[in-house]
Amino acid sequence: MKCEMKLLMFNFCSSAFLLNNPSQKTFLDDNWYFAVTPFPSNSYGLTASDKSFPFIEESKITHLTDVFYPLSDQNPNQIPVSRFTPHTFLLILEISDSTKNFIPSFLNNFREYFSVDRPIFFSILLICGNKLIFPLIQNKGQSFSLSTFPDTSCTFDLKHESVYFNMNTSRIQFLKYLDLIENIEITKPFISVSSILKCMFPFIKSLKNSTWFVLSELIESPFKEMEDVSNQFFESSMDVDFFCIGLNRHNYLAEMIKKCNCSLKYYGSSGYSRLALDLIYCFLKPRTVFCRMDILFTDAMKVANIYGNGVKIDDNAFKAPVLTVNNTFHVFIKPNLSKLQNTPAKIWFRVRYVDAGMNCFMRYIPFDCSSRTTYPEALISAAISKILYEKYKPNDATRDLMHLDLSNNDLLFRKRFDLVTHSLNLINEDNIFLSFVLSNDPHSIFQFFSPICLKIGSSGESANETSAKGEIAKEWKVVTEADFGKDIYLLQLYEHQFIFVTTDTATITKEDAQKMAQEIDPKGKLEMVNYRDYNGNMNLLRVFILIRNYNSSKNTIY
Repeated sequence: MKCEMKLLMFNFCSSAFLLNNPSQKTFLDDNWYFAVTPFPSNSYGLTASDKSFPFIEESKITHLTDVFYPLSDQNPNQIPVSRFTPHTFLLILEISDSTKNFIPSFLNNFREYFSVDRPIFFSILLICGNKLIFPLIQNKGQSFSLSTFPDTSCTFDLKHESVYFNMNTSRIQFLKYLDLIENIEITKPFISVSSILKCMFPFIKSLKNSTWFVLSELIESPFKEMEDVSNQFFESSMDVDFFCIGLNRHNYLAEMIKKCNCSLKYYGSSGYSRLALDLIYCFLKPRTVFCRMDILFTDAMKVANIYGNGVKIDDNAFKAPVLTVNNTFHVFIKPNLSKLQNTPAKIWFRVRYVDAGMNCFMRYIPFDCSSRTTYPEALISAAISKILYEKYKPNDATRDLMHLDLSNNDLLFRKRFDLVTHSLNLINEDNIFLSFVLSNDPHSIFQFFSPICLKIGSSGESANETSAKGEIAKEWKVVTEADFGKDIYLLQLYEHQFIFVTTDTATITKEDAQKMAQEIDPKGKLEMVNYRDYNGNMNLLRVFILIRNYNSSKNTIY
């Protein structure tokens, strides 16, 4: 039981302590680093304590605990079960030349998903030219008509029941709405993201619902306008998930992403099906709002810095409007070594959150500082935090990390670590990388920068034939060791994400590809991409950027 608790703690809080050799890790500046992940993807739910907040002694909490924090009108003795999945969703969809090829895949996937009743409320607003098109629902959800909101300088103030489909009772009407979307005239957009979000702000605020935005050609928003929108959304604990089609850079979104913990994903021409499936996954993605982390500790320590998507609101406190799976706070603690000789080091991370049922909880993540084992993946994450927030030079971080002693780790890990350390210079240069690392946990970041692969088949024969001969290589390798364009490979990108990279002469059926991926990971999500089409797939493009960058930098003297 003790081992299980230690493993569970490791999922919630990974550490990278400075040991007795400061020259190895100068980027830590004699600090201790903690990566705090309140809701890790493999264990985000906890059973709440049988005592609510007024009746619990924080200093005596020794294990992971959720504590109910009753509001003024709630009974502290009636402790609810926390609920992480929302039930109201809004999609804002740009209709343009850049998104038109995505729409058929999107509609087909959503028709299939909503072929049965779902206990949610959902609506889709369309951006066409300089106006918004939306469904005006009537007769208690039994009919609707298309309506236009022509001026985004005004507030979108319709009643929610006039816009959201109840997918238990109005699903058939929603499917008819999807049919109308298929025939909407393609028009070049003449409005900006900031004007749309300002227009929609009161409508979204009242429900705090999950909001997704598919965009490509919208006019670039002025920085000051996006800053104002970001402040509005931050103060109201709201976020937006952005799904960008094409390689158009959306740097103006950076302020909102960092402050409001919004996600940003890019998709190329071969990723339309992936985008549609990612949107459907968002219906199931856990989400909490009004989030705040406080750091409690003995007087032998003080907080040096706290980083992540959100805002530091006090010396020991950090606010994030929204938290979802794997979102991570990066905490640097300054220890008083003389006091620690007499006082055991204790630290608690307390994360307040409001769940989908609008119940407030405190999640306590205590950490035992007596075991100071260095966690290499956390050291990568610590260096990235310094690069992003303290202008630490990537080449200096690479040099420090290359001098770590990893002799106790296996060869594949050491090769992956080498690839990651040589990729740090990409973080500030490309949104494809930056948007992922800003709020993720150390393990996901490590996987993201060090994808691995299996050789499945060779040029001139199908992978199915190779499989029949029993010749599939079982050895995982880092992608820098692959011969893309000649052989067929299965790439494991990061959690549950796979790509089969085929060639003109080496192929595999989709059914066999899916089977292979799911044998490795039952939750595996698969894409199939021809080597020649890598520019149309953001995940594969990222892999090739990593390879090119590694090959050009490996001879650099650090």
